[in-house]
Amino acid sequence: MSESNQRSYSCKDEDLPIIGALILQSFSREKTLFITFSNRFADPLEANLKTELASVNELVSPESETLLIKKITEQIYTEIELVDSMADPLKAYVDLTKSQLTPASFGIIALRAACNNGDITAVIDKLKVVNTNITNHLSQLKEAGLTDEKVSSLKTKVSLLTDLKTQQQDIRSNRALIVQENIGQLNSFYDKLADILLVGKTLFKDNPAKLKEFTFSALKSQVGQSRSTKKNDSTKTDSTTTTTKTES
Repeated sequence: MSESNQRSYSCKDEDLPIIGALILQSFSREKTLFITFSNRFADPLEANLKTELASVNELVSPESETLLIKKITEQIYTEIELVDSMADPLKAYVDLTKSQLTPASFGIIALRAACNNGDITAVIDKLKVVNTNITNHLSQLKEAGLTDEKVSSLKTKVSLLTDLKTQQQDIRSNRALIVQENIGQLNSFYDKLADILLVGKTLFKDNPAKLKEFTFSALKSQVGQSRSTKKNDSTKTDSTTTTTKTES
């Protein structure tokens, strides 16, 4: 990687504007002290940084792409729920064959676990295993009542989920390339934030609470914890929804 493409900051690209917003919030609250320390922090610095923040945010997470990825993600979860709902009848058909086949050996248990986890890659992989087993034991399953329509539907889900996953990856890969080509803009924004952090740590060296507001590692950790909490809450919601549907 060329020197011009190296990052000055040690966080995810998409986290930089979030951390930047937190820094600007703290700076705005303490701006009088900063200006007293140095005139370089006087207006129009704050307004200029807010403009840069909006530009950086649009670069790493453009609203149009964010909405599109959200829409695709919603489609993925809808399809995964449908796959999970199709797995339960399939389990009954396997049991009705009265053979040595079991839901576990057939791959149904693993498929449902992947569905409950919302892991699209695992769902695709486990569904392929189930579809292979359906093909290998088709006559027995048909005698148990499995229809061609249900077989076709399960096979179609593999293609559909693979396509949705590819769409997500293409959008993210393209955005990563665009961001990489504009690292200079992100580095420039970070360098200005770094000046605020430098002086903030000087001004509040004896105030632990405020010192954290001007410490990059602490802000990075705060953003990471917030992201993790949101992800866990989302997983719990999805899990509750799946459980409720299964029980019904």
